[in-house]
Amino acid sequence: MQAKQHLDAARRAGDPVLIAGALDALGVAAGNAGRLREARSYALERMRLVEPLPRHEPYAASELIDAYWVASMTAIGTGDLPAALSVARAALADDVIGDHLYISLPRLIRVYALTGRFDACLQAADALWDRWQRAGSPPMEWMGSAASVVAMVHGLRDDGLFGQWQSRALELARSEDPSMSPSLAASAAFAEARVAVHTGSKRDAADLVARASASFQEGWWGPYARAAGAELAVVAGLPDAADRLAAAASAGAENDWAAACLTRATGRLCGDPDQLQSAVDAFARIDARFERACTLLLTPDGEPEGRAELAQLRALPTAADRRPR
Repeated sequence: MQAKQHLDAARRAGDPVLIAGALDALGVAAGNAGRLREARSYALERMRLVEPLPRHEPYAASELIDAYWVASMTAIGTGDLPAALSVARAALADDVIGDHLYISLPRLIRVYALTGRFDACLQAADALWDRWQRAGSPPMEWMGSAASVVAMVHGLRDDGLFGQWQSRALELARSEDPSMSPSLAASAAFAEARVAVHTGSKRDAADLVARASASFQEGWWGPYARAAGAELAVVAGLPDAADRLAAAASAGAENDWAAACLTRATGRLCGDPDQLQSAVDAFARIDARFERACTLLLTPDGEPEGRAELAQLRALPTAADRRPR
């Protein structure tokens, strides 16, 4: 209520920077309460307000830098990957941050990983790591989630670099345990669960599912973790798989990627080709190329196309990705 009163006062003052700040406060409150789509609506209104502001004035520029970050994160948080890609590219082209390019790269890395642009993701990740180190490795805990999804891409490709990037995520997050890092816990759990689903590994599956189903202090990656954890429960044949799917339903309500993942997991559990085709279509709508390809493998007629797509992404299918005969 207080945040809304501040917004009303800012609107009466007519100062776009004050209005943007009040919208940000409302978005933080909504995000912390798990209302990610509501938070996204505030981020969009804020971005529209600050885009025309002069870049050379610190009063406006600082608000614009943060507005770009929030617009990107809320797009990721709701699974709107085309919007996340658009804002990440816009932020990179907008010369607000000067020479500190590594600050913008995490936005691209995250969405490249989720949309299956794996080569671009890894190229940007190497640039991020190099530039961050050359800048003196300043505290940037929020960049840990980008390193987590880079680890995921390496794990999906099974190229031996998954562990290295897990360690780099911890270094960025200034943590020795991802579960103890608010900025890293959800993205790290998501990466581990998604790789385990792809490889079909049942080792420690129950523990990975439990970590992915935890309550996370930072909520933007929570839907990804919970959906991937529920699908891992199905793939690993855990006895509570159906319950895990039901418990993750709220993640799908707030995030389009999570909704598609849960539809696929339900199709796997029930052997329902219609659900699997719905998941193919849902992943296509959000430009999740890798996920669409993996889902095609599970459909009656999609295996050739899915295999060809995964070969282009250099993430070859495993036994877990193939439709039961």
